[in-house]
Amino acid sequence: RPGGAGAVQRKAPAPAKVGNGAVAPALLSRSRVAEGFAGRGPAGPAANISLLQEEHDRMREEVVDLKITVDGLETERDFYFQKLRDIEIMCQAWEENPTVSMTVNKFVEEIQNILYAKDDEELAATAGAP
Repeated sequence: RPGGAGAVQRKAPAPAKVGNGAVAPALLSRSRVAEGFAGRGPAGPAANISLLQEEHDRMREEVVDLKITVDGLETERDFYFQKLRDIEIMCQAWEENPTVSMTVNKFVEEIQNILYAKDDEELAATAGAP
């Protein structure tokens, strides 16, 4: 009795998860490639080659996209790391040469100048001697 009250419902296997819980796209399409490669389709080897070529092209595009994402993230990481490093250097300089004129407000203002600076030139223009 297919589809009847006593029929067992089969579920597709769950897609593989990567470390952060996201579904790995390459693993999702692997089953389609394997099915095509097994020769189940009527077109035979020509369809397999075409399917593999499409999968290869898609994966190459994905690799390019991922490389662009990594480059952007590395640039952003370096940008914020440099800000933290500049704040650390400023604190070390004030620690070595404390001044009576240093107030909490001035300290916060100097840190904000570093945080809100958009590039090295702007930072150099706003940074002063401790």
